[in-house]
Amino acid sequence: MKINIFFRGKKININLNINGARVLPILSIFSIAIFLFFLGHGCAYQWRKTSSPFPRGIQMVAVPIFRNLSKEPQIEVFFTNALIAALERHSNVSVVSDGGNAQGLLIGEILSLEMIPAGRRQGGTLPVGVVLASEYRLVVRTRVSLVEGRSGQVLLSKELQRERSYVTPQVAQVVVNTVNALYNHSARQIHLEQLAKEMMEETAQLLVESF
Repeated sequence: MKINIFFRGKKININLNINGARVLPILSIFSIAIFLFFLGHGCAYQWRKTSSPFPRGIQMVAVPIFRNLSKEPQIEVFFTNALIAALERHSNVSVVSDGGNAQGLLIGEILSLEMIPAGRRQGGTLPVGVVLASEYRLVVRTRVSLVEGRSGQVLLSKELQRERSYVTPQVAQVVVNTVNALYNHSARQIHLEQLAKEMMEETAQLLVESF
């Protein structure tokens, strides 16, 4: 027995006989479902965009280390690595380490970082007049620009500002002690790294979808 199926405007013939014997109806339905599943996935891969998402056919880009204009050291590494990883997920461009051989450069900048106290505690075991910040809000602003390698012309630029809050670590009781500053720095670094991943994920999508 043969069944004609029309899929995406194309006629497909399916033979449901095996060695001249009729296949059970339930097995036939199962076979059709499996066939359409793989056919649908196959079409999805065939339709994937293979051209460059960037202007002027740029296929190879370099991502130099971000320029850090904030007062928080070493966070430029978070944003640089996050942008490279996001580009590899959302585009088919090649990210190369040698800027001299790249057709374009993605110049990243950390324009500002604000750490705003969002929660305060006082009294209790704290000395009179002392206020302890129990929560901070991180506000980061970045800019990523696509620069053509030969001419140095800026072809595209995306600026983004996002924020993230975190509770400061505390040891035993809410008191001022020598370890709070160290723990707070470590917690801040962890949340900045996560914020970098979220922001560069969004930035990569904006860059790819602009053309």
